[in-house]
Amino acid sequence: MRIWLEASLIARGGSGGSRRYAERLADGLWALREDILMITDGPDSALRVPSRSLRIGTRISHASWTLTRRPLITSLVGGPAPDLVHAAESITIPPVPSRVTLAVTVHDTWCIRHRCGGRLGFLVRRAWATRGGWDLVLTGTSASKSDLVNLGISEAAIAVTPYGVEAAFLVPPENPQSVRSRLGLDPDAPYLLFVGPVSHKKGGDLLLSAYGILRRRHKGLVLLVRGPSKVEGLATRPDSLGGSGIRFLAPVSDADLAALYAGAAVVVCPSRTEGYNFPLVEALSVGANVVATDIPIHREVSQGIGMFIPPESIDALVDGIDTALATPSPATGFTPPRWEDTARQTAAAYRGTRRRG
Repeated sequence: MRIWLEASLIARGGSGGSRRYAERLADGLWALREDILMITDGPDSALRVPSRSLRIGTRISHASWTLTRRPLITSLVGGPAPDLVHAAESITIPPVPSRVTLAVTVHDTWCIRHRCGGRLGFLVRRAWATRGGWDLVLTGTSASKSDLVNLGISEAAIAVTPYGVEAAFLVPPENPQSVRSRLGLDPDAPYLLFVGPVSHKKGGDLLLSAYGILRRRHKGLVLLVRGPSKVEGLATRPDSLGGSGIRFLAPVSDADLAALYAGAAVVVCPSRTEGYNFPLVEALSVGANVVATDIPIHREVSQGIGMFIPPESIDALVDGIDTALATPSPATGFTPPRWEDTARQTAAAYRGTRRRG
């Protein structure tokens, strides 16, 4: 089977879980000796997988796909036509010939269920309008699959292929105190760790309110945010929040992040909804003490390990963190998921899919 993994939007500027998913899936399929070609925004020397860019450029081709559903991806990529095209992100869906199977990964349904505004919302809705032509829909959790079924996707067309974690989270992390010192953090101050944007979806507003209460109870408690220094649409410089005990960190290596998880008094995951939640899985993989909202996806990806609190409740979040601070119980019994399993399950899903017509 000849496979094209269309990841040009991610390659152009994506980051985080979506980019990691596309790159690790491509690597895993290549390791399985699949005939895989990765469609990117240009040559990428970091990829061992054969790659090719779109002939007229990503910006032009994506705009055309969004507005007119033309041209077919096969006219923009040289070489033999594929048997299957896999769109690694459900934001811009490439048109394919009728004889070619189209697979699409949907990481989460937030923008569809909540009608996101702006350019992202527009793109997602335009992409979603093409779902009648999707032969296979891949997603990372059974909870996301249930959301997709409720939104009208045929259950038979959906395959759950859980995502993996990076190698740095599969080995004992470096001494957390030495990493904290190197990053300019107080090596002795207890800290809460939150990874991701401080957004409504991620429960960032709840966390900030809870932290304000907790800081009065626990002198010196720091809230460490590994994510953009932007709070609910208000761009705020990290140094202007320093006096409140909130510290934003620039991107760090996976090895340093693993050490930060391991050294945290509590890793907090207060999301209202998720498609997967890599930080929760990464934290549990290194045995961190975790407090997370009790939503179906958190229960699923955590394997039921951690402290769960009701979503939307600041009081419950405060009480949960308070309890975790008083009685730390690092995760035990968690089995970290592997990217090679993602690749194997995805390859099996490809072969179990019937083409349209």
